[in-house]
Amino acid sequence: MNRMEFIKGLSACSAAGFAGGCAIWGRRTGNYSVSVLGDVHFDATDRAVYHSKYRPEIPWKARVCEREFKRNAEMWLERMPRLIESAAAVRTDDAAFLLQLGDMIQGDCCDRALHDKMLVEGEKACRKGFGDLEFRMVCGNHDIREMVTGDGAESFDGWYRKPSVWSACEGPDAWIFVDFTRPDPDAIFAALEKSQGCRHLFFCSHAPISPTDNWGFYWFLLGDEPRFDEVRRRLRRELVRRNAIVLAGHVHCTSLMEWKTSEGTLTQFIANSVWTRPEQIDAPLVADDPRTFGSLYVNKHVNDKPDEYDGKYTVRTRKESLALMAEYADMTRYLRWNDAGHYRLEVSGDNVDMLFYAGDSREVKRRFRLR
Repeated sequence: MNRMEFIKGLSACSAAGFAGGCAIWGRRTGNYSVSVLGDVHFDATDRAVYHSKYRPEIPWKARVCEREFKRNAEMWLERMPRLIESAAAVRTDDAAFLLQLGDMIQGDCCDRALHDKMLVEGEKACRKGFGDLEFRMVCGNHDIREMVTGDGAESFDGWYRKPSVWSACEGPDAWIFVDFTRPDPDAIFAALEKSQGCRHLFFCSHAPISPTDNWGFYWFLLGDEPRFDEVRRRLRRELVRRNAIVLAGHVHCTSLMEWKTSEGTLTQFIANSVWTRPEQIDAPLVADDPRTFGSLYVNKHVNDKPDEYDGKYTVRTRKESLALMAEYADMTRYLRWNDAGHYRLEVSGDNVDMLFYAGDSREVKRRFRLR
């Protein structure tokens, strides 16, 4: 069975996830929390364990991957296990599930069996200390990346067994999970339609739903190609109208972005657990004013020419990119730190807070009011 056949076989479970008990926004009536991990890029401390068969086709990508293999080996030697141990230690009794926001593994195995093993071991590493708490995640680009002798996406689908869009509920709240690497707009909008009447709408995607003013500028949900522009604009409107809270990763930073309009409020929180350097836990604030959004991109890209994307094709010119960024210039809150740690989401009635723990700390460093 190929990947598309597998996904079609699960289609009845995707946006229809709010059926049954969720139709009355049932099973949890009180407050709850969610333990949150951003990107973790699980890997072995010995490169040969998962990457012995890695044979990239693009020379510059090989250099990047070798740096990442070295980075991962160093941080998974002891920092990342400590971070996850601390995340489990600060879990509260009302925890509903553990959420991992994609790029759970490094990928780059070039072998189906190795990729399968990496997924299993990556989940085990993330769940350590969490007992039988339910594990939920969204697919990241690394979770399906670089399969020469097999299909990384097929490997991921066979392991996680969820469609590209799926839904769940926690009491009066709706949760939608989206695979940004294989976006299905029809399923996304169907899930949004079924979420009407919920207290809080949480929309989870590995990549954010907006540009992020850095190296990951292009990689946001439905944002890579102009052909998705109208769908992307419609999605943003629907999320604003539903006062959605977007939870994302991918960009390797802690960031809060918010758009407050006459129609509603859209809040986006980006989490990061890639603890690249020990001192990263004390990273300074780099943005605290919506008016500065776009400055990093503008300073980096000075030529009005298309940028290469993985050496395969080009994307928007600088002028086109600035026009795209201008669509999000009505931001009303913007905070950003290039740090790493673990998080806990707390839902209490009409209030939603995200707590940030730097590195492996068990003390709250920052509290973000999302609602």
